[in-house]
This record gives sequence, structure tokens and C-alpha cells, in this order.
Amino acid sequence: MLPRKATWMTSTPIELSALLDVWTATGRIGLVETASAVTVSRLDAVSTQMLLTATSQLGWQCDVQDQAGEPVLADYIDEDFGPFVTTIQKPVQGADRRLLTMVGLSQALQEKVDGFWQIASAQVSFATGAISFNPWNGGDIFAAAAPTKSPLDIVRETNEARLAPIDIRKWLVRSTVTEKLWEDSVFQTFAVASAPALVRSLASEIAGSRTVVFNGPPRLSIAIPDDSLLQELTLVGYQNLRTAVAWVYEDAPSAEQRHALFAAEFARSVIRNESIGVAFREAGCDILEGARLAFQLSLSDMSREAIKAQGDLRKAIADDMSKAAEGTRTLSGAIAVSIATGITLIAARSTGAAEPWVLSLVAAVVAGYLIVVAVNGWAYLKLQRRLRDQWRRRFYRFVPANDYDEMVTKPARSAEWPYHIIAFIALAVAVALSWMAISIWAAENPKKIIKNNSVNVEELNATPMPKSLPTLAPGTPTIPNPDVDGSKREN
Repeated sequence: MLPRKATWMTSTPIELSALLDVWTATGRIGLVETASAVTVSRLDAVSTQMLLTATSQLGWQCDVQDQAGEPVLADYIDEDFGPFVTTIQKPVQGADRRLLTMVGLSQALQEKVDGFWQIASAQVSFATGAISFNPWNGGDIFAAAAPTKSPLDIVRETNEARLAPIDIRKWLVRSTVTEKLWEDSVFQTFAVASAPALVRSLASEIAGSRTVVFNGPPRLSIAIPDDSLLQELTLVGYQNLRTAVAWVYEDAPSAEQRHALFAAEFARSVIRNESIGVAFREAGCDILEGARLAFQLSLSDMSREAIKAQGDLRKAIADDMSKAAEGTRTLSGAIAVSIATGITLIAARSTGAAEPWVLSLVAAVVAGYLIVVAVNGWAYLKLQRRLRDQWRRRFYRFVPANDYDEMVTKPARSAEWPYHIIAFIALAVAVALSWMAISIWAAENPKKIIKNNSVNVEELNATPMPKSLPTLAPGTPTIPNPDVDGSKREN
């Protein structure tokens, strides 16, 4: 039995891609494309020969199996053994994903694969925030856009399986959609998958697989025709949809507020019996302008509140600086009084006009007063610093760090430095007074001890001695002196 020969030849991946796309569109074959291979099923003998010839010219490996799953050589392909299944091993070097067919592109868009893609049937390059779509063996260097807020964090869903896109960057085209790009088959395949995802990312709530809700007032529930949405949008509607999503998610901190404003404006502007594709095509631009205006007005209100908050902050810092200056003046006056008191104590000590213990006590009291005033001022400054840190974390986080340093941190430090200098001088004066008190006490105490416990020699010398001893009265008995009596007895 002779094999049937193919009469149609291909020489490039683009021609092979077109052939497979035509067969798939007519339902002639079944096709599944993965990252490394294309599996084609339900092939007849002629189609199998054509694929073998095409892949042989490209230098690609193609394995064939019959209906029993057994390998078949190219020379023994016959209708009696069909239908056949072929597995084409495509080259994968040079890109993060290489796609040969439109079916493979549709399947890859449902996967979590980003980066640099090459598609055989692509004619025009375009890029989203996460994927770069390029022709086969073409394209430039690609860098993903900065992360944005995920629609999952904003859009409510009543479904068990989340339908809102995880990352809006994958579906958001970076540049304006031109007529040439709109007519490209690869972009059309991408737009069919991206349009429902973009609509769901703008909705307030997703109710079911084909219904979205926009909170008003009034509340609007509208259906998403997945099959005909792109036809209803046309190029104008799709561009309006892309622009609206780009505005809502361009700034992560304000994305939730922008999303709520756009949803409210959309619900207010759309007619109840109007389809969502027509609404974006006819009124999408005006709805976006209304949401932008509402956002600008809200920013104006926020700006006024921010200016008022900054004014209150400046006033609080001015009060703190005034209190710090007042504390410096008070401490300076206490130092002056203490120095004057020290001079007075020295004068009183030299003249002996006061008791030494009184002078020591006065010096100790003045030194203690200086220490208490200085430490109290330091405790106040520390408390103010802690309060300013709390202001920064809780109430003034919106103020940029540089502005906050210029308005708060630097003025506060400038006001604190004079107090620190005066406080150290006060401590030095207190130490001097304390040394004075100890010196006076230590110098006077030994004198009193010597005065109370020693014999005054001058007073002893000044006492007159008696000229004669007193005589005893008659009849007073005397105590015999043994020395005198003994001498008399010997004589």
C-alpha cells in the first residue's frame, strides 16, 4: 500500500501557523499548544503528510501516532490507520514563550506567564504592563511596568472562583491602540480576552460569570456579552475602556478612591437598557472626564485639609519653640541668681557675719535648685520629642520627609540647643556651689572640735598663784608625815 504524498508545502513558521489556524477554524483538527510542543489530533493521512513535510523543511521534530497510539513512520501513513496525532517540537530559545497558533495564544493568555512573547502570526508588536507581544524572531528589550493595586483588593465578588484579574498590567495595553494594531489578528485574539477582564476590573461587584454591578446611586447591574463584547466596543469603545482602566489603576494609593468615583459616574450616566459595550463606545470618554473632575474636587478638599493640618503643625512647633526659649531664659535667670548667691556667701564667709553651717546650707539649697530646674527642662524637651514622633506616625504621614524635617525637626533642634548649653552651665555652677558648701563645712567643723576639747594655755598662765598656804585652825587634827617623824626619831 503506497503512502499518499502531500501537494502543499510550507517553508516558514508563519506559513505553518497559518495552515494550522485555518484547519482549526474549520474544525478540521483538534489542537493543543504548550510551551514546548504543538499537539494536533484528528488528522487524516494527507494532512499528516503535509505537517511532516513542513516540519522537515523547518528542521523541527514531528512525531506521529495512529489511532491506536502506536508510532507511525512517514512512509506508512495511510487512511486505514487514521486518524493520526502529531506532536511538533517547536524551538523555545529566544523568548519567554513562543506560540505557533492562535489557539495556543488563547490558551497561553489564560496562564500565569509574563515576559517576552513571540507569535508566528503577529504582524505588529505591542506591549502590556506585563507581556510584550512580538512577531516570530522579532521584538525589542522589554521591561515590565511597576506593580499596581490588584483588582482583587477593590472589586467585590459573590462567586467562589474569582473572576476579577489578579494583575491588571497583563491586560492593559501601554500605548494607544491604532487602526493598524486593531486589525492585527494577534491583537484581536488578545482583545477578546482582555476586554471582559478590563470591564470586571472597573465594576464595583461581580455577580455571576456574566454580570457586573456598578454602585451608584443609582445601582446599575449590567451583563457582559463575552462573545460579542469586542464587536460592540469597536476601536473607540476599547480605547475608552483602556484609558479608564489606566487612569483608575495608575496610582496605587488613590486607586480605590478613583475606582469608586468612576463606578458611581458610570452608574449615573448609563441608560438602563444600554449594553456595556455601547456605553463605553458612546459615553466612555465623558464618564471618565466626570470621574476625573470629581477626583480633582476631592483632591482640592484634601489639599485644604492638608494645608490646615500643616498650619496647625507649624503653630504647635512655634509654641514648643517658645516654651523652650522660655525655659532657657528661666534657667539663665536661675544661674545669675545662683552666681550672685555664691558671691554673697564668699563675702559673708570672709567677714564672719554668719554662721558657717548657714552658709553651707544656703549653697546646697541653691545648687539643688539649679539641678532640679535643668533636669526638669530636659524632661520636657524629651516629652516634646516623643509627641512629635507620634504626630509624624499617626497624623502627618502625608507630609514628605524633607518637608517635615524643614518644618518640624530642624526648628525644634535649633530651639533645643541653647537650652542644652545653658543647662550644662547650670550644672557646672551647681557643682561649684556644692563644692563650696562642702568646703565651708569641712573647714569650720575641726575648729569647733579643737575649741571644745583642748586646754587654753594662755588662760592657765594668766591665773594668779597664792602667796602662802592657808593655815589650819586650832584643834584640827593633822596627818603625821612619816618622813618628817622618822627623821626626828632618828635624831
